[in-house]
Amino acid sequence: MRKRRAELLILAMDIGSSSTRTALFDDKARRLSETMASVPYLLRYTSDGGAELSQFVLRRAVQRCLAETLRVNMALLGQTRLALTGQDDQKSRIFQYFTSPQFHERMATIAEQFQQMQADLAREKAAMNRTWAKREKQIETIVSSTAKFTGELQALYGAALPQLPQFALPGE
Repeated sequence: MRKRRAELLILAMDIGSSSTRTALFDDKARRLSETMASVPYLLRYTSDGGAELSQFVLRRAVQRCLAETLRVNMALLGQTRLALTGQDDQKSRIFQYFTSPQFHERMATIAEQFQQMQADLAREKAAMNRTWAKREKQIETIVSSTAKFTGELQALYGAALPQLPQFALPGE
């Protein structure tokens, strides 16, 4: 006995704080697992404790999820049509491959690894930016302290102390 596919499908979308997800559900509220898509993203936290997400990041996440979910649905529809028409030429075999669960799994793995790499890179970039900011502050403190020290020595010794332009405050 053949399993009857639902005629009515419901598209659900979850826009959360760490990802956007989409999936199709049948008329009995059962999720069609092969139609689930998810795109993670990182929030930007503000100094006042708020969390922000770029509209461009969110729009891209929504677009990618919708495209993936609807692509899978169209692929399933295409497989059904091919099965009904019994086509067996090279184009239909290629189409069958591109709409197969194996191809979908391979592409999902590639996309997942790419997204993980993007997230890792974003974390690494944020860590490096914090380190660079800390180093810049340290250098500013050293330069300022050295310039003040040089100024104090000049105040004590007057003209007897040779001028050291490399220790002057920036802008002097």
